[in-house]
Amino acid sequence: MISSLITHIHLFIHPAFCIQTKRQQEKLQNNWEAIYNVIQNYDPKQKANIEKAKVETNGMYVSLVISPDADQIKKIFSDNISA
Repeated sequence: MISSLITHIHLFIHPAFCIQTKRQQEKLQNNWEAIYNVIQNYDPKQKANIEKAKVETNGMYVSLVISPDADQIKKIFSDNISA
């Protein structure tokens, strides 16, 4: 089943330069759109997780977290990069 393949996706990228940050944001957004286009007709629960996900930037890190536990995962990541 396709939904079991994308239950959790956590992508955290640390580009070396600001110009790469923008490029990584675009790539992750394209990744999000591709995942959404595949799953939108298969599993309403997964679709909701994907719709809540968004590409975010925290300092030099760009992230995309698709998970029912996304808020907790992002908090753990944020706490650890600011330490």
